[in-house]
Amino acid sequence: MATTMAINAVAPSSNVVATASGWIALLQEQDPTLKSHALNKLLDCVDSLWHEVAESLSDLETIAEDFDLPLPMRQTAAAVASRVFFHLDEPSQALRLALEAGEKHFDIQNKSPYVESLIAAALDAYIQERRKILQQQEEGNSKSPSTTNEIGISMDQLQGMVYRLLDTCCEEGRCDHALGIALEAQETNKLKDILMSSGPDDALLKYAMDASINIVSSKSFRQEALAVVADCLSKQTEDRKMASIDTLIIVYQLLGQADSVAKVLESLLKGSEKDALLGFQLCFDLVDSDDQAFVTKVAEVLKTMETEEHADRWSQVFRVLTGGFSSELALSFLHKQSQADRLIMENLKKSLEERSSGGRSSLLHNAAVMTHAYLYAGTTNDSFLRDYLDWMKKASNW
Repeated sequence: MATTMAINAVAPSSNVVATASGWIALLQEQDPTLKSHALNKLLDCVDSLWHEVAESLSDLETIAEDFDLPLPMRQTAAAVASRVFFHLDEPSQALRLALEAGEKHFDIQNKSPYVESLIAAALDAYIQERRKILQQQEEGNSKSPSTTNEIGISMDQLQGMVYRLLDTCCEEGRCDHALGIALEAQETNKLKDILMSSGPDDALLKYAMDASINIVSSKSFRQEALAVVADCLSKQTEDRKMASIDTLIIVYQLLGQADSVAKVLESLLKGSEKDALLGFQLCFDLVDSDDQAFVTKVAEVLKTMETEEHADRWSQVFRVLTGGFSSELALSFLHKQSQADRLIMENLKKSLEERSSGGRSSLLHNAAVMTHAYLYAGTTNDSFLRDYLDWMKKASNW
């Protein structure tokens, strides 16, 4: 009877399944061969007849969880049930069963809507679970983290799938996509694998550094990620390392590693004249970062590395780092480039005195004082101020 119904489920004219009732009926048979045949047929038509198959979800899940049945049959039942849940818009349940169905039925390289939806659900679930585990570790929670989430998905299964996805992305040249996933999931080891597998690529390293600074919210993982970036930068070939050495210095500074910065500067100072010039520029960059405490630590470490060779270079470096040379240069530049004309202020003062002969205008007087401030800002030229100090002191609306 059931066999007849299954045969009638296929329309002979078009070879298109019109109803799944026959195959569904075969699920009640005791013969494993009939059940296996029915499951394979249901898998072929479930995307169009899922509304019929949905009535047998409990039977499909029972078969999928029956360890007395052959593994291929259980996996096929899980695959059919997974697709039904997908059409019911329950991606988490669909993912749970898809992982049980195995890679044969759930190929992450397939770009179908079903696979894309489950990949998104898997990433969300894995990132959420990873953050829970890391938070427990940061809080010193001695309780063992759960190996499954609230809907019964194994963390090992999720991790295996996410790792396969990351490897696939790298193989397809989408390392930036894989890097974003690793950063979201706070996977330090995978982050390093992705960066190293890319060459490491300079643009990808820059992206990893920027994302670690601006996107990563966990301070501990941010430090781990930056440490990975620094390690990858330091392992580049000499030419590429020199090209990205400014980035390396920035990362070391973010990590607070004054010793590492000092070692880089030492190697440059002991190198060629071109290397020494690069070292001086890096020192100026450090001073411009306004982290004087860190700059002082770098200078202290460099003091212990100082040698008699290239003594002039060492003295210049210390002058830049702690001797205020940057301020001297800025002051000298502003002074030499000043285009202020004292005659303008002389005429402005005279005009104001003539205008306010009947009574001084404090507003106009204050405007004149502010004009003088803008004209001579940073130039150390105070000749007008000294000559007319009594007049300048009359300003009352500073």
